[in-house]
Amino acid sequence: MEGRTGSGAGASRHNCGRDRRAEPVPGGACRYYGFVDDIVLVEDHTLVAAMRHAHQELGVVLEPSGAAGLAALLTYRERFRGQLIGTILSGGNITVEQMQQWLVP
Repeated sequence: MEGRTGSGAGASRHNCGRDRRAEPVPGGACRYYGFVDDIVLVEDHTLVAAMRHAHQELGVVLEPSGAAGLAALLTYRERFRGQLIGTILSGGNITVEQMQQWLVP
């Protein structure tokens, strides 16, 4: 999945069912059609890396889904370089055991 996006050169085509040859859009993202420019996918291990980064650099505890935007920014740094980007960081909905496993270097 890593590296696949909704648009751009060499990217997978996602168009919410308007073209039967296109890939289906993951996670019901069609509801956002017209509101977003693109969707990028990240691997699970990059979610944990983003959680660790947020904990070490920002002092916040994120849950995996709450780190997805940061994971995308860290994974595709060059794609977003020089742009003003906003993403939502949320969570803290993890157990003490998960904190020890994922956040402690």
